[in-house]
Amino acid sequence: MRRSVAAALLLAALGLIASPVAHAQPQPLTHDDYDRWEEIEAQSISDDGAWVLYRTSPPKGDDTLQVKRVAPRRTHTIPRGERARFTADAQFVPFMIAPPHDSTRQARLDDVPPPKRPKPDLGLLNLSSGDTVRVDRVQSYKLPNGGTDWIAYHHEPPRPDSSDADEENGGTPDGAPLTLRRLDSGETWHYEHVTDYAVAEKGPLLTYTAADTNGHSLHAVRLDGAAPQATTLHSGEQTYPQTALDDAGTQVVFLNGPDSTDVSHHDNTLYYWTTGDAAPTVLVQSGAAALPNEWLVSEQADLSFSADGPRVFFGTAPPPPAPVKTDSLLEEEQVEVDVWHWQDPYLKPMQKERAEGKKEQSYRAVHFLEADRTL
Repeated sequence: MRRSVAAALLLAALGLIASPVAHAQPQPLTHDDYDRWEEIEAQSISDDGAWVLYRTSPPKGDDTLQVKRVAPRRTHTIPRGERARFTADAQFVPFMIAPPHDSTRQARLDDVPPPKRPKPDLGLLNLSSGDTVRVDRVQSYKLPNGGTDWIAYHHEPPRPDSSDADEENGGTPDGAPLTLRRLDSGETWHYEHVTDYAVAEKGPLLTYTAADTNGHSLHAVRLDGAAPQATTLHSGEQTYPQTALDDAGTQVVFLNGPDSTDVSHHDNTLYYWTTGDAAPTVLVQSGAAALPNEWLVSEQADLSFSADGPRVFFGTAPPPPAPVKTDSLLEEEQVEVDVWHWQDPYLKPMQKERAEGKKEQSYRAVHFLEADRTL
């Protein structure tokens, strides 16, 4: 009996204590709560382990870049920062600054042409001083040699309605300026009409292609001195669809061929250059004996070096079929017929979907540099 009374009193006491919690009503989540949730993305740690960075992204609106020192604690908060990374010596953080979400959205609603829409900027945070350098209208940046000494960034082309636009090309410029900047001194060098550029991951070398009224050209820039040392590797009327550098920054391979959209594979030539050479040499030409049945060197496969550098990987493809003879019928007089067999592995809609990919299909080949042999 005593135990029953004691148990009843204990339960009553617990009920009194827990009553505020028991009577509290849980609040249901609403869409406003969902809008406050943020994702943490693009996390990175500096090589010395002293800094971390990440980006917080709301469901709708502008992202925020956070750069934090572990000890002693210090935080840099950068609105709309993205695509950030540490330099190899953990002294700088380059990043892109996206245009405000509202202005970009409004430009799309107003059907503003892409060249006239808001463009991103480049930011360069000095982790020692906390100062940030900002460069307007930049489309990308890269860090040669991991960003130990240099940063390269490619500007946006001038706006079509600006005084810097190329009037001879109907207001559309060929390429855009490329800037090389020394991280320690802030000194810069500029190259005009740049259409593409590449850097060595672990070496002091950069290449860029340029296009102007005189044609196309490919240049290599060595970055192992106090100032950049530029060399013209090749120039002419044909384009350079792909360029690749080895990790050490001592070798360059590139494709040179016609620029057209009528076929997927073009008659390209594969060139090779190493630092110290006066001019590049031809490695493989389309129709070479090492390729089957007069195949082409294709631009549809990635061009690259092996990890240690003695081999070059490139794409090959059979020559495109001869152009179809022009039909004597008008377009509205022509009849299209789809033929499908019940033993076909894919239904007709999937066959059409895969058709474009089949046109760009290529086959991997390798060239051994020391043996001068292609497989």
